[in-house]
Amino acid sequence: MGRIQPGRSGWKEDIVGCSQMQNRWIASILYGMKPAGQCVLWWELRRAPYNLVLAITGLITITILQVAGAKLLRPGEDAIEPMALFIFVPLYAIAANVAYTLGWATELMWSGGDPTRTEAFRSKIFYLGLFISVGITLVPAFLVPVLWVILQVR
Repeated sequence: MGRIQPGRSGWKEDIVGCSQMQNRWIASILYGMKPAGQCVLWWELRRAPYNLVLAITGLITITILQVAGAKLLRPGEDAIEPMALFIFVPLYAIAANVAYTLGWATELMWSGGDPTRTEAFRSKIFYLGLFISVGITLVPAFLVPVLWVILQVR
């Protein structure tokens, strides 16, 4: 993402999920910001979509575990302990957001405080982190049913 400045062509494509009016407002804020602030805001504008993708992926994982558990476990046994969901899901969400924050924090460290040196890689790092996060979220959906079959859980 290049520096976002009002009046420059292409700036609105850099702000995901915003209307044209929101784009102008955000661009006017960014225009007066220092590069470090632009870096942090760039990451923070993408936090909600990141969380949405992980929430959907988490629901898919829980659904797969419930369906596989219904087929592989004895009737009446829970595939996922309901109380564990109330504890694990919020803890996982917090951990995922701490890891997300490391995106802009490490970018500021790598760039020596001048993120204009790293902004060319910013989108690639974001999508790599999203890909890894989705993968980690899906691991139980595939690993647990395989272990149930291997260990012949019934």
